[in-house]
Amino acid sequence: MKELLLFDIDGTLIKVNHAGREAFCEALFSLFPDLMRGEFCFSLRGATDLGVFKAFCRQSGITFSQDLWEKFTFLFTEALKMTSENYQWEVIPGARKMLNHCLNIGLSLGLATGNTRAGSMLKLSSALFSLKDPVGGFGDDCLTKIEAVRKALLAFSSVTPDHILFFGDTHSDYQAACECGISFTGIAGLDFQLKKRKYPFPVIKDYLSILDSPGSPLYREIFGES
Repeated sequence: MKELLLFDIDGTLIKVNHAGREAFCEALFSLFPDLMRGEFCFSLRGATDLGVFKAFCRQSGITFSQDLWEKFTFLFTEALKMTSENYQWEVIPGARKMLNHCLNIGLSLGLATGNTRAGSMLKLSSALFSLKDPVGGFGDDCLTKIEAVRKALLAFSSVTPDHILFFGDTHSDYQAACECGISFTGIAGLDFQLKKRKYPFPVIKDYLSILDSPGSPLYREIFGES
């Protein structure tokens, strides 16, 4: 039985849309209008907001500073508030039910995401999740997903790795789980396909596939015997 479940957000709790990328580009344009005339060539998938921003600065010959990063994150959060109004935040089926069930039985929940904390809270609240002030690792101060998972684990230092499971949807999520010595379950999508190939970890379509199968190995691994 697990004592702690960690979750990525985009593609893991909510379906990916273009609101985050659009807001990221809008914030960059506000700071660097002369540098944002062409196509934005950086991928946010499997990355952290800080990691992408620093990569953009390096490629553009801009000296990174904490002050510059704070200006960007403020603009990014404001832009995300505006752009998110144009998108529907689709929830992975069963995700809210899964989190609520865990909270009801006292199972600890955390986030290990590339989103900033403000971006995480905005997305989760917009998608009507009940997580308030979640603990974990975020894209505010983590360059990679490995750093995000490590920071999340530090927040739950009393839980041993064999009692932790990380849900993610990208190869970088799986690599982070491996690096940190914790179990991993993939959400089917661009990186992980159902029944297309064998992975060294379970791949699920959604959380209902767990909750509706109390006799399954994954259910028992998480919740113990039903």
